[in-house]
Amino acid sequence: MARFCILNKYLKVELIVKNIGKVHHMKFIYKIASEEREVELHHWQEIGLYIEGFDSQTNTSKKYFKFNILKFTDDGYRFLKNPFPAVEDIRAHLSRFSSKCKNSDNPFVTEIYLSGFTPDQRELLVFKAKAFNLKMVNGFTPSLKFMIVDERIGPLSIRNAMEKGLIVLKEDEYHHLLDTGVLPD
Repeated sequence: MARFCILNKYLKVELIVKNIGKVHHMKFIYKIASEEREVELHHWQEIGLYIEGFDSQTNTSKKYFKFNILKFTDDGYRFLKNPFPAVEDIRAHLSRFSSKCKNSDNPFVTEIYLSGFTPDQRELLVFKAKAFNLKMVNGFTPSLKFMIVDERIGPLSIRNAMEKGLIVLKEDEYHHLLDTGVLPD
């Protein structure tokens, strides 16, 4: 929130302006996968766990997941309602892609199934899934939501999974979902 005084010879008016996010610029260090880069946003707005605005480096409109912001390099964060979301907020956000699982201590556990990966690839994917409280299953279950596929998986398997209502993601799309919280198109 900012205060401005407008003076003229007849009237002094004090305006209290709430941040709408579209008049400020913001700089921060953003991490996606193993890459870190400095981002400068103009005409930004806060949308829940995201900051969306015009990225001056790419000259495009971008949406950034707050959880991946390592550090703000200016004072633009002061205008955010929630600049540093808790891990629980992120998990709750990811759980919106999931229905409640039966026989689980956590009603918002998202089940995923990995198909076609080597043991080494699988180990890395499982490790990352556990960090986000995702449950690995060994086959199709009633509460399964995501199938993560390797490029070796054939179109018939993918079509069958989609017919069952699963969201099928390639490995890079899976990493993108976990890093940003955004499902690819």
